[in-house]
Amino acid sequence: MNCELHVVLLMVIAPREQKETLVAALHEHHANYINVMFGHGSLHLSPMASVFGFESEPKKIIITAFIRQEQSGEMITLLEDKYKFNQENTGFAFTIPIERLCH
Repeated sequence: MNCELHVVLLMVIAPREQKETLVAALHEHHANYINVMFGHGSLHLSPMASVFGFESEPKKIIITAFIRQEQSGEMITLLEDKYKFNQENTGFAFTIPIERLCH
């Protein structure tokens, strides 16, 4: 059994309109086990939310995928540059380290 895979779990939360393009980009960058779930945002517009510039966007997608650890910086940069995840109310992504994955 090979347990030497160095992977992270990529989590992406974005508006549903971006589903097709984001999944295509993940495939293009060799992400594995891509899973798409539909979500519903829970933010209700309130004075406190508007202070921080949040907008209510109820229709979301949650995408998970395994990527190689050395790709994680490249994937986050791609999401920030091409899909503007570094701007307000566009989406966000993060990785979760996987200690060991065997196949």
